[in-house]
Amino acid sequence: RAASPPRPRARLQIGTDTHIGRLKARSGQTNQDAVWHATRGGLSLLVVADGISVSTAGSGDVASNLLINTIARRWDERADRLVDASDDTLEAFLVDSLVLANDAICATSLRIVGGPLPNHMPMGTTAILAMARGGKVLLAALGDSRAYVVGAAGAASVLGDQNLRGAWQASWLRGAPIAFDGGGHALVGYVGRFNAEDQPDALPPALRRLTLLPGESLVLC
Repeated sequence: RAASPPRPRARLQIGTDTHIGRLKARSGQTNQDAVWHATRGGLSLLVVADGISVSTAGSGDVASNLLINTIARRWDERADRLVDASDDTLEAFLVDSLVLANDAICATSLRIVGGPLPNHMPMGTTAILAMARGGKVLLAALGDSRAYVVGAAGAASVLGDQNLRGAWQASWLRGAPIAFDGGGHALVGYVGRFNAEDQPDALPPALRRLTLLPGESLVLC
């Protein structure tokens, strides 16, 4: 994969689908997924977000849509300059976009609360972003929304989950395992984060660069 030749003329075929799932549909929950993609020249940006279900300051569907709208506006402002930009510049765009989305979600949470934040659970969302050009893909993720590469040999996850189980697994790989009580789905990475002083405080996303081979698919979910 690392030695595969550049394919500057490679193009993605993009498709999307979303469904809340049967159990949540029966319980009357809203669909908190949000998806958006755009292409300019040979450069494509794809975004998938999944709102966090439990909050008292806003809601997961509001958070995921705020993230999408923030990134879409920033893309519209900068896309022409990004088409021929370096990979480092594209990666910086992804990271900075997540910071701005974190600020937007936190600001909306504060407006909704209109009072002391510690009495509430602010809204938030996962996010996974992919910037694709030719056969190259740059990924940035917060939370447990996943990216898979699917090919003839099967499917492979290319980013770990940013939840308690993922943090525990990463600690074992580092040789310094942390305590784990089995509550593995609680997120340690997400967009909409405040610090201890109730100020917006974006987390650094997980980053990955990879090359897609001919015939492979990239699945963001």
